[in-house]
Amino acid sequence: MSDSRLRKSYDRLLAIQAQLGDARLGCPSVEAIAALLAREGDEEARLALLDHVMGCAFCQPEFEMLRAAQRASGSQETMDG
Repeated sequence: MSDSRLRKSYDRLLAIQAQLGDARLGCPSVEAIAALLAREGDEEARLALLDHVMGCAFCQPEFEMLRAAQRASGSQETMDG
């Protein structure tokens, strides 16, 4: 994914989030999702967060965006090995 495409995708995601407002009150922060990708924290808590992220229409695009950014940065440590 090119930097330009990643930036456009991120900008679209931010616009969607701004429109949703309070609909996401129960969702984790972007930092929590990034920590999930970095495999930080207690395993039980990470699994619960992953369950939420994979089932949430709001969080799943953020997770995928962060994962794409992680791959683009050259980081080898990802959720899929």
